Amino acid sequence: MGGNLGKVFGPQGQARNPLADAIAAGVKAGSQEAQMAQLQKQVAHLTKLVHILWKEAEQLEKVVQVIPEGLRIKAGMSEVLVLKNGGIILDGMRIRLKTPGKDELMF
Repeated sequence: MGGNLGKVFGPQGQARNPLADAIAAGVKAGSQEAQMAQLQKQVAHLTKLVHILWKEAEQLEKVVQVIPEGLRIKAGMSEVLVLKNGGIILDGMRIRLKTPGKDELMF
């Protein structure tokens, strides 16, 4: 019976080793802690990326705006309005219109 000192019988009658079960539970708990630490790192990284994306969206919001008439794109002293009714309004110091066969600079 010397070989069976550390064994007990489980619910279905199979031999179990309490020491092995304790070691397995410790390893599992350690791996759960490692998984939790990894998950926390991933959440921190994702939070950082969301903050970066939010700042970029704020910068874009200063340039491109949806207005009741359509869409406004503004950069410096220039502005382009794309209207819902199909119109386009260009506002700037100098406007160059380039189409196939025609290149025109307007002041």
